[in-house]
Amino acid sequence: MPLPRSGAPANRQFRRRPVNPEISFFGLYAPSLLVCAPIAYILASLVRRMLGALGIYRYLWHQSLAALAIFVCLLGALLHILSEASF
Repeated sequence: MPLPRSGAPANRQFRRRPVNPEISFFGLYAPSLLVCAPIAYILASLVRRMLGALGIYRYLWHQSLAALAIFVCLLGALLHILSEASF
């Protein structure tokens, strides 16, 4: 069986999902980034406090960049989970 031009196996199917789904609050639609950003900020604050309490921040060269990286990773994870969830 020949491979398609994209290089993906022929029997593999891709499902389409919205790139940035909207969340409805009582008929008011909000972008998912607007909802996930404060949640990611709160989670990142908790992770930063935990890392500070454990003394891990002593080993980091630039603590502000580490905090930004934690926030971006958590935000990306939340957006990915939200886009995978079926509502």
